[in-house]
Formats: sequence, structure tokens, C-alpha cells
Amino acid sequence: MEKDGKTWVVVQLNEFGEVLAERDELRRKIEKLFPGKEIFIPYSKVEFKGRVTKLNVIEGYIFIESGLEEKEYFALSELPFIDNILHTSSNRGMNLNTIRNGDVEKLKDNLQKLIVADLELGMKVFVNSGVYRGIEGEVVGFTEDKKSAFVYIELRTLKAIRAIPTYILDIQGGDDV
Repeated sequence: MEKDGKTWVVVQLNEFGEVLAERDELRRKIEKLFPGKEIFIPYSKVEFKGRVTKLNVIEGYIFIESGLEEKEYFALSELPFIDNILHTSSNRGMNLNTIRNGDVEKLKDNLQKLIVADLELGMKVFVNSGVYRGIEGEVVGFTEDKKSAFVYIELRTLKAIRAIPTYILDIQGGDDV
């Protein structure tokens, strides 16, 4: 679809896949199959003051960076949590359809807006993707455009503040207020 630049494969989840996405188990399963490929699951969970809110911008779908052989993506449809891979069929077989990076970036921006609406200074967050995946920290500020939060993190001997995109943050806790 897009000759110069990143494109994404659209994967439709079944109900089981949606449950795995909500539990953040789906990301690990997909990352094992596509190491090094970016995965966007347009979902985040906000857990604050005893209430859990699920945020999503397009329910039932995930996006995997393209660039591998088509058969590797089509193999996903054999998994028990995948319903379909976006494709077209012809008399010559199935052809993988991809979407432009700009379309996925819009989804990321929309998810960021939902998260930022709930994100406050002092909130505990969990990083669900990227270099700091699995790390918990505390929000200590925001970039001017609010696309990233400054998060205080502690890793063994490292104590630092890092700018982390809000769309990969899950809000945690808050019961102590």
C-alpha cells in the first residue's frame, strides 16, 4: 500500500483475543512470534482509586508492523485468539492488505488523548511497551504537547526521569489517596 515507509498488518481478534489484550497477555504472545516488529494494541487500562476503566480506540483489532513474508502473518489465523488477517482474495490466492503508518499514528494519538484526560501528576503508571516495558513509575510532568509523560523510574542502581509516550502507559493504583 505505501511504497516508502512503514505499513501495518491489521489483525482481527476474536473474543478470547480481546480478553488476552485486556490482560496484556496478547502482547507477549505476538512479540514471541514477531521479534523486533512493532506491535500496537489500541487499548489501555486505567486503575485508580479502586476503579478500573478500559480505554480503546478500535475494539477487536491489533496492528503489527509489516515487512516479513505474507505467510508469516497469515499463520496467525491458525491461533485460537485470532479471527482474521485483513486481506483480499483472488483467483491467484490471498493478498495481505496493509494500512499506512499515518493511520496507526492517528489511532495512537487518539489513545493518548484518552489516557491524558485521566493522567495526573503523582499517579503510578506501568509501561506496557517499548524499552521500559514492565517498569512501574510515577508521573512527575508532561511534555508541552502532552504526548509524553515524564516518569520517575527506579531500576536497581538507576533512578531517572524519562519521557515516555502516554499511549504505552497504564495507570495503576491510587488507593492511598
